[in-house]
Amino acid sequence: MKKIREVKRMLRGDIYRATKIERAYISNLEADKQNLTLETMKKLPKHLELTFQI
Repeated sequence: MKKIREVKRMLRGDIYRATKIERAYISNLEADKQNLTLETMKKLPKHLELTFQI
C-alpha cells in the first residue's frame, strides 16, 4: 500500500477520501499489522486506477 501511495504521490488521507478506507487501517496495512481483505481489494482498483490478478 505504501508503494502505491508513493508512486501515485498520495497521502493516506487521499486514499481515504477516494476509497473511504480508514487511515488507521491503511497505516496498519503498511506496517504489516493487518491483512488486506477481499472487500478492501475490491475498492482499490476502482478508485486508484489499479489492476489485480488473482
